[in-house]
Formats: sequence, C-alpha cells, structure tokens
Amino acid sequence: MKKRTKIVVISAIAVLAVVLGIVFWPKSLSFSADKQGQQIDPGFRDFISGFSAGMLPSNSPVRVRLAFDYADSTLIGKTSDKELFKFKPSLKGETTWIDSRTVEFRPEKRMKAGEEYTARFFLSDIIQVSKELETLTFNFKVIPQNLEVRVLSVKPYRESDKDLYQIRGQVVTADQAEPEALKKVIKGEFAGKDYSPEWEEDQSGNSSFFVFKNIPRPLKEQSFEIEYDGKSIETDQEGSLYVELLPSGVFDLLYHRVDQSPEQGVSLQFSENLKASQELEGLITLNDGSKVRFQQVDNEIKVFTGGSLTGSYVLTIDKGIRDMNDQKLDDIKAVSIEFEDVKPDVRAVGKGVIMPASNMLILPFEAINLGAVDVQVIRIYESNIGQFLQVNQLSDSYEMRRVGRTVLKKTIPLSTNPADQNRWNRYSLDLAEVINADPGAMYRVKFSFKKEYAIYGCGGTEANAPMAILQEFDNKSFEEEESEWNYYDDYDGDYYDYEYYDWSERDDPCTVSYYYNKGFARNVMASDLGIIAKKGNDGTVTCFVADIVSTQPMDNVSIEVYNFQQQLLSGGTTDKEGKAVISTKGNPFYLIAKKDKQRGYLRLDNGSSLSLSMFDVSGQQIDKGLKGFIYGERGVWRPGDSLHLALIIEDRDKRLPQNYPVTFILSNPLGQQVQRIVKTNGVNGIYRFSTATQADAPTGNYTASFKAGGANFTKSIRIETIMPNRIKIQLDIPGNKLTSQDMPQLTLSGQWLHGADARNLKAEIDVTLSSTPTLFEAYKNYHFDDPASPFQSESHNLFSGRLDDKGIAKFTPSISIENNAPGVLKAAFETKIFEEGGAFSVDRFSVPFYPYESYVGIKSPEGEGYFNTLVTDETHKIDIVNVNSNGKIVASNNIKIDVYKLDWRWWWDNSDEYLGQFVSGDYHQPIESSTINTSSGKASYNLRINYPEWGRYLVRVTDLSSGHATGKIVFIDWPSWRDQNREGRQEAANMLSFNSSKDKYNVGEDIVLTIPTSKEGRLLVSLENGTRIIKSFWNDVKEGTTEIRFKAIQEMAPNVFAHVTYIQPHAQTANSLPIRLYGILPIIVENQ
Repeated sequence: MKKRTKIVVISAIAVLAVVLGIVFWPKSLSFSADKQGQQIDPGFRDFISGFSAGMLPSNSPVRVRLAFDYADSTLIGKTSDKELFKFKPSLKGETTWIDSRTVEFRPEKRMKAGEEYTARFFLSDIIQVSKELETLTFNFKVIPQNLEVRVLSVKPYRESDKDLYQIRGQVVTADQAEPEALKKVIKGEFAGKDYSPEWEEDQSGNSSFFVFKNIPRPLKEQSFEIEYDGKSIETDQEGSLYVELLPSGVFDLLYHRVDQSPEQGVSLQFSENLKASQELEGLITLNDGSKVRFQQVDNEIKVFTGGSLTGSYVLTIDKGIRDMNDQKLDDIKAVSIEFEDVKPDVRAVGKGVIMPASNMLILPFEAINLGAVDVQVIRIYESNIGQFLQVNQLSDSYEMRRVGRTVLKKTIPLSTNPADQNRWNRYSLDLAEVINADPGAMYRVKFSFKKEYAIYGCGGTEANAPMAILQEFDNKSFEEEESEWNYYDDYDGDYYDYEYYDWSERDDPCTVSYYYNKGFARNVMASDLGIIAKKGNDGTVTCFVADIVSTQPMDNVSIEVYNFQQQLLSGGTTDKEGKAVISTKGNPFYLIAKKDKQRGYLRLDNGSSLSLSMFDVSGQQIDKGLKGFIYGERGVWRPGDSLHLALIIEDRDKRLPQNYPVTFILSNPLGQQVQRIVKTNGVNGIYRFSTATQADAPTGNYTASFKAGGANFTKSIRIETIMPNRIKIQLDIPGNKLTSQDMPQLTLSGQWLHGADARNLKAEIDVTLSSTPTLFEAYKNYHFDDPASPFQSESHNLFSGRLDDKGIAKFTPSISIENNAPGVLKAAFETKIFEEGGAFSVDRFSVPFYPYESYVGIKSPEGEGYFNTLVTDETHKIDIVNVNSNGKIVASNNIKIDVYKLDWRWWWDNSDEYLGQFVSGDYHQPIESSTINTSSGKASYNLRINYPEWGRYLVRVTDLSSGHATGKIVFIDWPSWRDQNREGRQEAANMLSFNSSKDKYNVGEDIVLTIPTSKEGRLLVSLENGTRIIKSFWNDVKEGTTEIRFKAIQEMAPNVFAHVTYIQPHAQTANSLPIRLYGILPIIVENQ
C-alpha cells in the first residue's frame, strides 16, 4: 500500500503516566589534560565549548566545538587546508568543518585499539588569542577491543528429507568491529568438517549475530565446536564453545540457560520440536514450589519466575513433556540452577514528555537493589526552545549545552526494606519547585547511581576507584561545574574515565566498571495544552488545542508558527472549538502554543508526523491542488509522425486564474528538449498540443511534461520504427485454457493478407509462464494461491517447424514447469511466422494454464481493524474447499494442514518475504499439523492460539493427492483489554479501529461511523481529502461505542478520509491504552 494522503498530522499529546517515582545522573569523573593530572586552562571556555575526550571508538572522529560561529558555507562540509590538529602517536586523516562551530578530524584508518592519544588543537590558527591559549591539549583513549561469544539457540529442522541442526549465536565486542574482520573471528567444526557461519544482515552497534546451518544430526551424541579468535579485530581473546547434538529421533533436553533480564527465568531447549499447545502446568516445577509461567516456541520452553528469586534451586522437568511426534522424555530431568541477585538498576516509567500543569508535578521511576540515586535536572530555557527543536524531537537531547543549564543536583535516598530487594520498586520525584520557577521551559531529568548505593552481595570486594574521586560529583557547585573542563562534548556525552574502566567487568556490579553510563534520562515539561496540527497542501496549518486533563477544547490559545531559522511566519488564536486555521508562507517547522503561563511546543516537519502506515490511505497524490490526465490518440508513434496530446486539468479549488499559461516540453530519450509550447487558451480545463518528430529522430521513450500552477505532469511517449504484420496468424486453443492433465492438439494457421496460404514457411511458438491470481467464480472469498511458492517466470518453446502446403501445422504441446506453481499460471503465447527473406509477422495472446488436477482453497474468518485481527483464547474456523479446473467440487481424502509461527514484520517492509523456507527448509517447523478429508469437497479446521502467544501465523493447506497448496497469513493478537505496550507494538497501541455503515454513500445521505470508546474523553473528527480539511468537529463519547453522523456533501466526492482522534483524560484508569488514539477510514461519496 502506498502512503498517499498529503495532510500531515502531528500531535503533542504524548504524556507521562502519573505514578510515583524519580532520581538523577552524575557528571563524568575528573578529566586531566595529560597523564600528570594538569587541568586545562579555564580561559579556553570563552573560545571553545566542547571537545572529544574520555574513551572513544576506534572509528570515531575527534571534534572540537567553538563557542562562536566561524565557518561559513564555503568551509562547511569541505576539507580544511589548515592543519588544526596534531596527535601523539601521529594520525593521518582529514579535517572538516561540519557546521559553523564544529570542526572534526577523521582518521584515515581506524585508531589502534587501547591506545592513548594526546591531541593538540591550534586555536590560534582560527582566532587571535593570548599565548597560553594558542594550543588546546587534551587526551583520549581508544576503547580496548574485547569480545564475548554466546550460544543463543540450538534448533532442529528438516530439509530435503534430512534431519539437521541450526545453531545461532552472538558476538559482543567492546568496540564496533569491521564486518569483514568480524567474520574471521568465528568458525565451527563438527565430525571432522569445518563450518562457516552465516552472518545476519544489518549488524549495528557492538552486537553481531551468526548462524551455523545444515549441521547433520549425528548417529550418536556428539559435540559441535565453535572456535573464536579475536586477532582480526585486535584482541587476543580466543577459545572454544561446545554444543552437544543428539541423533534423530532422540528426544532429550539439549541445554538450559538462566536469564536474569529482561525477565528472570530459564530457557530449556530440546532436541526435537515440541508438541504444540500441550499443558505444561505441573510438568515443570521449582523445588520450593514457586509459581512459574511458560512460553513455548519450536523446541524451546521459557520458564518465567516473576523476577524475585535468588540462590540455588532445582528445576524438575517431568517425562510427560512431548515432542511433535508425541514422544515423551525417557526420564525425569533435574536441573540445578543459580539465580543471582538482580543487578542494581534504575528505569523510567512511561515514555511521554508532557506532564499536566494542573496536577502534581510528579515524575515516577523504578529502581531495584539500590539505596539511593543521583538526580540532575537541566533547564532548557524557553527562549532556546526553537534552537533545541532544530536538532531534536521533544524527547531528544542533542547539543544540550547550547540550550540548557543544570539547575538541580541531588542524591535521593530510597527505601532499603529487605523485603523490597530483588524487586522493582516505584518512587517519585516532585519537580514542582523546579518547574514553577520557569513554567515555559523544558527540563531534562537524568538518573544515575554509584557503586556505594548498590544493595548487592559482593563478598567484601572493594571498588577499584578511590572514594575521593567518586564523591567529587556531590561536592561541586553548578558554577564550578560549568567552569571546569571535565566533560566530553555535551551533558549526555558517554564519558569513560578509562583509568578505572575495564570492559570485561562491565556486567559485574561488584566492580566500578558496571556503573558507567547506567541510568536513564527523560525530557519533561508542565502543560495542559494538548496540540494536534494538520498541514495542508494549500499552505495552511490547522491547529486543535484541548485540555489533556479534561479533554475540553481550549479557546484563546495563542498559536505562533515559526520556520527552521526561528523566524515567525504567522499566528492565530483558537476559537471556542479549540481550533485555529493559520495561513503561512514558506515552510513551517515548529509552533508554540501559549495560554497564560503555559506553553506547548510541536515540530511540524514531515518526519515528526504520525504514522499512517496501518491505514488505507492509498490513492492518487494531488500536486499543488491540481489533478491532471494526459491523453494521446495512440500508444506508439513512428519517427516523423504528428503527435496530438491533450492535458486535462481538474482544478476544483479554482487555483488557476483565467488564461494561465500551461507549458508543454517534449524531450527525447537522451534527455534533450525537442519541442516547447506554451498555451493559455484551455477549454473547460482541456489544453491541446500538437507537434511532430523528425523522420530521422531517434527511437525510444520520449517524455512529455506539462507544467501548470507549480504542478508537474508527465507521460512516456513511445517512438518506434514499426513494421506491420503481412501474415495473419491464427492459433486455436479449445476452451481458451490449457490443463496439464489433458493437453489438446493445437492448430496453427497462416495466411497472407491478400488471402493466399502462407505455405511451407517457418514458424516458432514460445510460451512464457508467470503467476496470476487463481480465481473461481463460485468461491470468490477463498484464497487459492500458495504464498510459500514464489514462482519465477519460465519460457518454453512449444513448436519449431514449418507449415504445410495449406499453411497449417498441428501439434500437441508439452509443458513441464521447473518450479512449484502457487496456483493457476498465465501462459503468454508469442507466435512468429517467418518470410523467406527473414522478416516475420508476430501474434501475442495469453490463456490460463492449470498445472494441477485440483485446487484447494482457504477462507479465514473476518477479524477486526486494518490487519483483520483475530484474538487469542478463541477458536477460529478456517473453511477449506477443493475444486477442479472448472471450479467444480471434488473430494480428497488427503488434505494436510500446517500452522507456522512467522516473524513479526510491519507491513511497510516491502521486501519479498520468502515463506518457502518455512515449508521446505531452514529451521522452522509447524507448531500444529493435522490431516483431514474433504469427502464432500468442503471441510473446516479450528485454529486456536492461546495467550500470551501472539503475532503472524501462516496456515498452509496442501492437497497431497494433486500437489497443490494454498495458504493464508493471519494476525492473532491479544484482546483489547490486554496490555498492548509490548516490544515492537508501541505504534500499534495508538491505532483506533472503527467502521462506517456502508462502503459508498450518495451526496445527501447520512454517513454513520461506529467507534469503540470508553466512558470518558472526546472525539475529534476531521474530514479530509488529498489537500485540505473539508470539515472538522468535536463529539462526546459514550461507554462502549459512540455513533457519529454527518451529511455527505458534494465537496466530499469522489472520496473523503474520516480522520478520528480519540482523546482520553490524562488521569483515566479505565484502560491501559494511550490517552490519544487515532484512525483513518476512506469513504466513497458519489454525486448522482
């Protein structure tokens, strides 16, 4: 589906869930200019606002940021001819200005891992300064490379009648490694054979994933060795991991893994895929009787504890566990496991930015195994918000030092009740005193913690860093912090004091290395202003402002619209409906809403708009409010022919004045302009242009382009040298279709156009097979094509010979397809009869080709929403039908049904999804399989997926007798009352599904929308076409469903989009959905 609707919708109603909690983030440890501890001269602060320091990645640039503008457009983005940097050890590279204040040195090659560098920046080459400030000297260190190899899963699968294993693992590196160098780190060995892993694409960050495939299952238990050697990535780490593999048919526990995060539990992986939907309660238990829950996928069972266990336990696995072949374990398994104390941490609650100003300004957070947290609050001044938004969304934190300043630093003690250990506990920070001092500002609140705050058993181990340095954070005033050079680049810079940091200890809470860069940060602001803005193609910005606490529209709110350069473009004031329509010239970038002392901010660029990807917003894009259609009197022209083209313009909004010039340009295949004509005398929007090409003009695709009112319309014009047919060709196919089981004799005849037989001439008949939808008139609602059998077009020669004396040739074709066909194929025939001189006449046509004797079809039940979603914990009836090539019911006693769990994939991922791997190879096995018969030609299958499973499932049905298969992907999700805030589903949680009473309406009829709602809130209904808002209004809600009625008017023809936003009060607790949900429904309106 193409995203075409041009009205862009942006919303600032992204708020925090108000609950208890809070804390702060410390400044980086003391930084010296050199190894002797010399501090950098504070005088540099007047000229330089930041520089790279601490521990840097090996491919990182080294940057210095000035406190003043220096580089202009002639320097930005270009290599500097001045040598502004020198390094010891020396580095080769280029110096480039990346903006007016920032210059970077980018090394030619990666810097050496673990190396300490001294950098000198020659400030005097830029500005005249005193002698002691001519050169800034600072140190940094390159991250010492290290690596860790982990085995994540071992999965059995079957391919080409072979039983195989796949092993998936992960390599974690201290510094991001070159992909090609990383591939040399890992290799495998099994049964005397070397194995090279496949590496997953789009590796990013410091984690990379690899897969060993096609590992044969051994005849007896045997180990697969994973060898790793880090020389290629500059580390001396090396070693081996061993994975035990079992023979085919042996069902046993392969291995187990204890997971502490993201949720405490145990992963059990078996040698065979498990029986789907088996009841695990009572079969897997902990020795202390602790309650556990389960999640089963393929050959893995995840056992979740609830997250509060510590110490040694025994996990018992009963032999009643079954594999997909109903085979039980040979005996009971007892697994000894060790649950560690959960590592100290702090995390955010919710994800919003806006806090209601009329409520208590409480910011919640959660902490575990901590006795205290550090809190830092940075104020982004109201006067700097425009500068902040130039490089940030409301929740971002780039270049904070330019726009903000620290206003609060404190340590907050937390509850140390022993009963609260190993549990996430909720706390709160009261920000009222800070925010009330400047209510129009934004605040970045940062949380962090130190080793001495941890409530974690370390057996008396002491921290490596001296206490004096660790306490330095609390003993500095804000003014001292601003004046000293102990920071790297920005407030949010990831600074490492590399003297004490050890990458290999990064996950050990008993070392100081664990506590670097731990914590979180969040931007907050106090405001009751919930803003929705829509940009139209006509240059207007329509704003709606509502109180996020009561959802009532807010009047007398001042709206100011600014461009990227922070210049005011236009403004307006909301009416009693909370609406303001503002006309702008130029490109609006952000707006400010003002009501008394309250402020609201919203970016208006396209990248900040709400996603419409889950709604049907397809259609023609309207350029500058004009729709155009180009008509030519034929499809192909010859060189020297006259071209008569017409541009038909629909200007519904009367944008073009009388006698407005329309420009026509014809360009040849080389891009050269051939003709240019300007006309002003259109009749009822029709502009006619006549031109001609030269007799010797080059052939190919020309481009006819038309410009009117800033809109552009183009059409490809084919200029070809055409030789007309001189022989009439006739190829008769009985019934106008072909079937592989009963291939008829075909008759080819040729006749000269003057009537004589084309006797004894050479003829060639080729056919190209390609996929086409399989449709049967009586079963339009059934799906007959197999999504797991992608078909590549094939060409076959059916006949090569000569016609007889009467110009006739008879033959019986033979078509043998090389690939599995998904269903019916299109057979495109090309017949050529050659004259004695070599010229030929050609005829083309196509007929359906039925490669199977019978065809199985599937129909899934209707679901809800744009995804046609079915819900968990319910039985869904899948209807099945089996027909022949004539669409008549036929019986079959051998219908197989397989259900596969697919990876989650958003619909906008337009790359082809090769489902064939789920049915013929790779490691996936069906989670359910069964065989049924269709004695009457019809049958059904009951599909049920139980909570907490959810996602996309492929239901594949195969007629084992004919070989044809079909399939349907169904989306099964939790019911709406389940919590929807899970990974990968944040966007879906904001979507509102609703429907209309009819698909089409006539002008004058009532359009009725039915929308699911809670008992509180309001609906904003906006009726939009491709360029502007036709009508908008607010509507109260009713508990359960709300019905909205409005008249279909002529302006809505031929279609209109109903864009509905449901705003719930900020304090509502009736459901766990976001306070703003939105949905779009296309409505057809006919003017009869």
